[in-house]
Amino acid sequence: MVTFVCHHCDQTLKKKQLDKHVFQCRRPAKFICIDCQNTFVGDEYKQHTQCMTEQEKYHGPYAKQNKNKQNQQQQQQQKQQQQKQAEAQKDTKVTAAEEQKEEQAQKKQDKAEKTQAVQENEQEEEEQTKSNWKGWKKTIRKVIKQKANKQIKLRKLKELVCKKYQECHPEEQMMEIEKVFDEKLAANTKFQVINEPYVKL
Repeated sequence: MVTFVCHHCDQTLKKKQLDKHVFQCRRPAKFICIDCQNTFVGDEYKQHTQCMTEQEKYHGPYAKQNKNKQNQQQQQQQKQQQQKQAEAQKDTKVTAAEEQKEEQAQKKQDKAEKTQAVQENEQEEEEQTKSNWKGWKKTIRKVIKQKANKQIKLRKLKELVCKKYQECHPEEQMMEIEKVFDEKLAANTKFQVINEPYVKL
């Protein structure tokens, strides 16, 4: 806002105070603008709504150059800030993409390791199951010993022994297993077949 000094009483006044001061001072209106030092007589001050800035007052013709230079500096700073923000956003996107890629690779690796662990467990279980088979002779002897008088019906003995073998070797067919059982039983003289239905140690 423009500021004036009364020529008669040297009182500093803002523009909105001038009308009131004219009646208080009781002298012909005469005011001096503090910024441009121009004198306004009568009601001329009413048209003086804008004045020079401090830079224009103290720097004269160089004020505009300084102002342009300042504007250029501000624009350059804004441009640099925008570039930094763009680079930061780009780095953020690249980082996010890399993290997502690493996460997908980690999931794939975890899945592969889990699948491998399951396969290894299945293989161990299969080997353990096969290791439970003690052989035809020992298995037949064990089944017979569990019965009273150490004898059992031939049909029941075949069923129990062949079932045990198939549990340890699920890939084998039952007909082939029963055929092998008959061969093993006939080849071992320690197993006595009594009247066909029974087998005794």
